[in-house]
Amino acid sequence: MVFFFTSAGILVTFVGPHPLLMFLGVLNEIEESFMSFKNNNDIKDTFKPVKTPVALMAVFLMFFFFSRLFGVLGLDNVVNICYFIMGITLVLLFARFYIKFKSELSSKFRSS
Repeated sequence: MVFFFTSAGILVTFVGPHPLLMFLGVLNEIEESFMSFKNNNDIKDTFKPVKTPVALMAVFLMFFFFSRLFGVLGLDNVVNICYFIMGITLVLLFARFYIKFKSELSSKFRSS
């Protein structure tokens, strides 16, 4: 009987004529699970940079349609509030693109 402790502190026992082969089998299963987990996380990270601009554009478009709707109803004060929020959203969107552009540009100059 052979005992192994995993990195999580779990005691694993192998009983049989070839405990090393059994351990290697368990190790391969863990490696396959890790690769599956890693591929799943890589897919999630692909869309991470897009989240903020998409959310800001969604807010902008939502308030654009609200402003048009309230304009048809004749609620000019609400339309002005919608325009104000649309302006703030555009400023945030342009600021995000400017900051991202400047950080990429400065990292290119540092690496050369």
